[in-house]
Amino acid sequence: MSFLNKCFQTALLAIALNFLVQPIQARVIQIATVVYEPFSSPELREGGFQTALLRAAFKAAGHEPKFTFYPWKRALAMTIAGKADFVTSIFFNEERNKVLLFSQTVYVSEIGLIGLKSLNVSHYSSLEDLEKYRIGVLAGAIYEDKFDKADNLQKIVVHEDKNGVPMLFNNRVDLVATNFIYFQNKVAQSDRHDVNELQIVRPSLSVRPAYVAASRRISDHSEIIADFNRGMASIKADGTFDRIAASFGILELNDGSKAPDNNS
Repeated sequence: MSFLNKCFQTALLAIALNFLVQPIQARVIQIATVVYEPFSSPELREGGFQTALLRAAFKAAGHEPKFTFYPWKRALAMTIAGKADFVTSIFFNEERNKVLLFSQTVYVSEIGLIGLKSLNVSHYSSLEDLEKYRIGVLAGAIYEDKFDKADNLQKIVVHEDKNGVPMLFNNRVDLVATNFIYFQNKVAQSDRHDVNELQIVRPSLSVRPAYVAASRRISDHSEIIADFNRGMASIKADGTFDRIAASFGILELNDGSKAPDNNS
């Protein structure tokens, strides 16, 4: 082999190796999302708190996210088919994992009891500890099996989640069983009530990690998910995650770094 041929092959190898270690090229990420207040909605500021978090994470990773709102089934089907890169507001299961690549935990969605700090209750050890309190529950809602079947509790039925806010602040109930994120945001939207008066009562009734997921049909799904994970880790580390949550009135949001205590 001539000297020139050796030089040519060495140059090609160097180019190939350099290409392999380069980060994925920044691009527009097509994200299928759903109307799911207060998590995401085109009617909300910045598209909702979850949309704001995802936008910050992708931008921290060098990508430009484009959010399009669809009904849930369509958003999922489009992503599975590779017509969208990402789907949001998704929980993990093994069937979905065959066609989608899931991110690391974005945040933990918790359902449990919220009261006012003036009640001076932040923890309970057993459901029996809650017998003396009037608890607002949503008609037809499923919270946690033992809680749902606890006939010894004073459950006051409400017909819309938002009704729990005035009932709590007007002393018609002592506690409300609700999604923590939803309730904090609803209070923050009110001109009459202060989110700082709320007390989340532990343990939660149920917890679910929330993710985004990339279509396995797109060629760079592994790289894009890795970039997203790095971007999310970055905004959690530098305080952006907490600042965005607080700007939507969500003062307590589990970022998935520690498992919340629960009795499920």
